[in-house]
Amino acid sequence: MLASLVEQLTEAGNEVYVAISRELQETRFLLKLREAAHVVLLEPSHQSDLLEHWRSIAQSCDQAVVIAPECGGALQAAVEKLGTLPNVLVNCSGPFLSTACSKLKTARALAEAGISHPPTLPLQALTLAWLKSTQDLCRTARDEPQWIVKPDDGAGCEGVLRLGRNELLQRHAQLLAQPEPLLVQPCLAGAAFGCSAIIDARGNAHWLPPATQNLEAVGELEQGWEYRGGEISLGGNQVIPPRRLVDAALRACGTGGMGWVGVDMLFDLHSNSWTVIEINPRFTTSVVGLASAYTGNLISETLQLANGQRRELAGAFTQSVSFDAVGNVVPLASPER
Repeated sequence: MLASLVEQLTEAGNEVYVAISRELQETRFLLKLREAAHVVLLEPSHQSDLLEHWRSIAQSCDQAVVIAPECGGALQAAVEKLGTLPNVLVNCSGPFLSTACSKLKTARALAEAGISHPPTLPLQALTLAWLKSTQDLCRTARDEPQWIVKPDDGAGCEGVLRLGRNELLQRHAQLLAQPEPLLVQPCLAGAAFGCSAIIDARGNAHWLPPATQNLEAVGELEQGWEYRGGEISLGGNQVIPPRRLVDAALRACGTGGMGWVGVDMLFDLHSNSWTVIEINPRFTTSVVGLASAYTGNLISETLQLANGQRRELAGAFTQSVSFDAVGNVVPLASPER
């Protein structure tokens, strides 16, 4: 994802600086980045040193974008540090960032707004009565109901488990001993989609074509998931969530949305209904496919929308593509519209 952002920004004539950990200097990923950007290798002793380095580099830039996960408060800490620079940072902030970085806060905000979302409970509050009340929602391919256990500040599929009732109860104490807060939700049926939007300087969301999410069961007893990429299919068979639903999901997070955001959703073909799973207040992997499906320079236009230099996207999405988790993109034949 980062390589795709750098490539597009460089193609638009920007001078790009990437501040990154020295641990990655021998990777193929970093070698590719060096071809397009000024790579600044950092060797901080702790997070505060890293953020000071980032802020120092960002001071000399016209714009800066934080690429970091929600895990452990990393994204919020970086945005808070760089957000003190005037008119530089292109990231969500404020109530929007705080809500979207916590899956429990997101669940409560969506519930208050009346938006379809899986019932969500802190794992320490789990009861047999709650399991019984939610088991009819657990529509999976397996015979028994299953529930999802996930970190409150997780990103992607990291730390996500899919457990049956007995497994969940047996591992309850063990899971509670983990340092990060965990949540539990019923495992819903449906096709997974990543819906991306660009929030401009006026607070308007510019929605992009949704991408399917390819999730593969992994680990012991296939209790975890791994993200394998996705597909953007344009044309007559394209499945698109209602605009009023996705707009309402963003509004529920409060003020402070800016730049790229992603909304993870499930589409139930049998009921023809959408469910919002979580909101990502940052660039997501879908950007790799969407940038390739677009006729213009999507990343450059994203920054222009966010800083008020542009009011609408100039190009169009004309090419169906599939993409994997490491950024490889394959063009697909687009059906007739």
